[in-house]
Amino acid sequence: MKHLNASPPHIAPEHLALGTCPTCGRKSYLTRREARRAARAIHPHTALRAYKCGDHWHNGHTSAWRKRGEQQ
Repeated sequence: MKHLNASPPHIAPEHLALGTCPTCGRKSYLTRREARRAARAIHPHTALRAYKCGDHWHNGHTSAWRKRGEQQ
């Protein structure tokens, strides 16, 4: 059984972005899976994480405070 949230295989990962986020101006993705898929395709071998911003998902590096183990 296929996952309902799976991105169709015919859509290139770099074309999964919905546009820019009205809050922060970054590329927006509908799901975490699409954000991670696009990150792997656009920036291979780079440690990016998907994070939620409002109703959308973005990719970015892990923040320094999180690497130190602090709570924000």
